[in-house]
Amino acid sequence: MFELIASNIDNIDLLVRTPIADALSLIAERPILSFHALPIFQGASLKKSVFAPKFDRLFGRRFYNCDATITGPAFDSLFFADGAILEGEKLAARAFSADGALFVTVGTTASNQIAVTALTRRGDKVLMDKTAHQSMHFALDAIGASVTHLTPAWKCPSSHRSIWSLDDLIGKVLRAEAEGAPFDLVILNRSSYDGIALDIPAVIEEILVAGTKTRNFIIDEAWGSADYFDPATQHRCAMSLGDLPERYPDLNVVSTQSLHKSMSCIRQASMILYRGSTHLAERLRVARFRVHSTSPSYPILASIDLARAQMTIEGRELVAAARARAADFRATIATDPSLSAYRTNDGETFRSFNSLASLDTTKVSLDVSRLKISPERLQSRLFRQSSIYVNRFTEKALLLNFHIGVGDDHTHSLLEALRSLQETSERGCKLVEDARFIVPYPPGIPIHHPGEAITPAVIDAIEQYERSGIRVFAA
Repeated sequence: MFELIASNIDNIDLLVRTPIADALSLIAERPILSFHALPIFQGASLKKSVFAPKFDRLFGRRFYNCDATITGPAFDSLFFADGAILEGEKLAARAFSADGALFVTVGTTASNQIAVTALTRRGDKVLMDKTAHQSMHFALDAIGASVTHLTPAWKCPSSHRSIWSLDDLIGKVLRAEAEGAPFDLVILNRSSYDGIALDIPAVIEEILVAGTKTRNFIIDEAWGSADYFDPATQHRCAMSLGDLPERYPDLNVVSTQSLHKSMSCIRQASMILYRGSTHLAERLRVARFRVHSTSPSYPILASIDLARAQMTIEGRELVAAARARAADFRATIATDPSLSAYRTNDGETFRSFNSLASLDTTKVSLDVSRLKISPERLQSRLFRQSSIYVNRFTEKALLLNFHIGVGDDHTHSLLEALRSLQETSERGCKLVEDARFIVPYPPGIPIHHPGEAITPAVIDAIEQYERSGIRVFAA
């Protein structure tokens, strides 16, 4: 039985409500003749099309029924919500311990622009993590803000994980205060792409206790939405501010969530959470009206609604299972001789971070530098040979994200693929080291000659010939 993590909601009927998805389901079931827009609604424009089968294979007939542009009493309006969308946003706010939530269906790039637009004016002084997403940088530049950067004080040479110094952060805040021009806004990244997770309430408290007049904060939590449903990480999230809002009544904290990265949402599903004044809520709504598309995606809205309900009921167990799989993967890498060419970048990371930063254990940086295969080639082979997709690699490592969609079968397939690649690499290296000539036949033309270096390209060529059924001779 799944355990509840959103303890601030004590009504089970409220927990399982999905008002947006339910309202959209009613629209999907009703035969509606639309004289407004979206010719594809309920498949109307495809009834006689030769391309209908291709549309169906990609999207399915049900998708056309819910991808609508019906507003007003029949459904709701994203910008002037008073029905299903408003209720869905209220439920999300309660699940994430926020004062309010705003849904965004055009990605977290837009959410970042909305947050910056709401909290920044031309000439404002902004302190920002230099590794923040490009959308933050672009938005501040367009507004004309004066930006001071927090630069990384440490960087792992293998994983490229990095973190700035808390002393540098506090020092910059205090210098600005001493100069009589405190920062109007601080922008931090709580959950980085590579797996660094900050304790945001503790960091904000450090800044406030230092004596600054700064009261506005934007926190990028793009990769950390699921952390709100894990007891081990929930208290480190941006909305888990404890008594800070009571101690600092003018405090405004805005968080942007890229929900599709860690929850069961459709791509570009995003959300803005906030704690602060009613004035803050209005500024965010006006900014969303200015930035967001006037044609929001209804399927994305429904996926946010459903994913929130799923995480409220099932999130604790789902996240725990994801962390357990990542831990099992690390343990297997560390102990299995058939995987001896790999190691995880964990120990040096933990030794280097202060107590306000930690490793997101669902992100595994796998050092592959002992293989005679570059990480880029390894990424390509994993996808080409085993249909395993890895997005991020550095000069030495691959980044593996053990999200809630990764199952035991996924982990098993990944380990088997890594074993096979290590075996192939070792066999190829041994063949090259013991031979003066390496000759595939046919065509009988050497691909390695005496005195030449063992390169990843040679190993790769041997493997490609063997896969195609061509025999490779060591002479």
